[in-house]
Amino acid sequence: MKKAADSEMNSESSKWLDTRLVDVAEKQELAYWARAIQISEEELVNIVKAVGPSLKAVMRAVILKDIRDRDFTPGR
Repeated sequence: MKKAADSEMNSESSKWLDTRLVDVAEKQELAYWARAIQISEEELVNIVKAVGPSLKAVMRAVILKDIRDRDFTPGR
């Protein structure tokens, strides 16, 4: 029963992430998302250019960038 509820909740949050777009053309929204994700506005614009405006894609790119910047490699 708990697994079904967890799965449904993850599904709902995933749908929300899929439908959210990061609009870097709007100054206020650019500032909001840059502050929320804790990256510079310039970095956010570059990421959106590379992966598109989907919040899910942007978050994935930010996390992968953070991992690369920390020089993390599996097995260490």
